[in-house]
Amino acid sequence: MCRSLILMLTLALVPAALADDRAPRPPSPAAFQAATRNGKYADLLKWIEVSADYATYGEIYDWGFWAGTEWAGHQVPVGYWVYVFPHWFIFKRQAKNDAPVPPRRWENFVPRETRVE
Repeated sequence: MCRSLILMLTLALVPAALADDRAPRPPSPAAFQAATRNGKYADLLKWIEVSADYATYGEIYDWGFWAGTEWAGHQVPVGYWVYVFPHWFIFKRQAKNDAPVPPRRWENFVPRETRVE
């Protein structure tokens, strides 16, 4: 009886312990808009949160097409990749080849009044 009570309590507490701030946060609409690169990419397949990639790719980076299927422990589809810290966005297709691509610096996508400086 005592063992089953301990087991039930343990199972009840484990999900709460795992649901802390390490859970992936959905990207903001502004981040998604930046990831489309002014309409260059369309049909979002998946997004993944990989904060550690900031050290390599900065705040925003247009990788382009990648045929890999695994990144940072995530199973991912083949597609066009754009990093907008802290998320990778993977798109199905390139909508426009001639879309004007904005500069890679993030502050160009965030209204000045919302920036943290």
